[in-house]
Amino acid sequence: MEMRTLVAEVARKARLPEWRMFALMAAANARPLDVLGNGIGAREWTTLMVTGTLTSFIALLVPTYVVTNSPELALLFATITALLLGYALFMLPSLLAARRSEEMERALPGFLSALVSVYSTTRNMRTALIETADADHGAVSRELRQAVTHYELTGDEGEAFRRLTNGVQKKNVKAAFELVSASLATGIDVSDSLNLLAKGVSASLEAQDDKNAKTGIMTWSMVSASAFFFPFIAAIGYDALLMLEKLNGAPLYADSEKGLLLFTLAAYALLSVAQDAMFIGSVRSNSIARGMAAYFPLLAFIAMLVMAVVVRMGGVLL
Repeated sequence: MEMRTLVAEVARKARLPEWRMFALMAAANARPLDVLGNGIGAREWTTLMVTGTLTSFIALLVPTYVVTNSPELALLFATITALLLGYALFMLPSLLAARRSEEMERALPGFLSALVSVYSTTRNMRTALIETADADHGAVSRELRQAVTHYELTGDEGEAFRRLTNGVQKKNVKAAFELVSASLATGIDVSDSLNLLAKGVSASLEAQDDKNAKTGIMTWSMVSASAFFFPFIAAIGYDALLMLEKLNGAPLYADSEKGLLLFTLAAYALLSVAQDAMFIGSVRSNSIARGMAAYFPLLAFIAMLVMAVVVRMGGVLL
């Protein structure tokens, strides 16, 4: 079953209440889903997100309780994991749209070089686009062929290239196809501008790759610290409390107080992971939101898994 059919079927069977919160979620994902162009609507995706979150919470309760033998830990782990899944599904369209835009920007220099080469010979942007669209230019090819086909059918360059000038999140891609649209509309020569844009994009990509190479070790060290070492040490501290109680022969804290302590440790671990995810995003992608979307869900899940396993192992050993 295709993804589009599956999502539509889920949305049909699990109708959401007409709450403003769901409407805001759908509105936030409307543009990224339009950029992806896979035919899935924002309302359908919101239905899938809410349904998946509730289903994962219910599905995790029993197996987590069997593994941990602790109602509090099972409820905590199932709740946090379900919320993380919901957050990941909510951010997934934005993350995929940003990745698609980056792929298009990386393919842009090669496409512009080919386009300018043909245009320099033909001096006709329409002919240059048709010839260039036949070649493979990575992520640009699909959108380019659709735009050229639309332009051939309607003759409206503004509407034909709308997704490339308004939908894509990279200003260089937008600028390139605005120049192409202007040349189609007026016949002006934009080859020099396209050449300059291609050189600028190439230089920018080289600088970004160089920065990512230099920050790679730092990123992985922060990932390991956030997702493993801190949750491990926090769980060991909680196990030490259980050990002290066993040596004392009497509980030092009430069960509700220990549950609060465990919740506080988990919340602090999530805050630590969120802070590191935002920092990694700002360094590698120049976007805090991108860091939260790309790194936070997975790192937070690993951190909660480490805490649950270490606390459980401590309970078994003690």
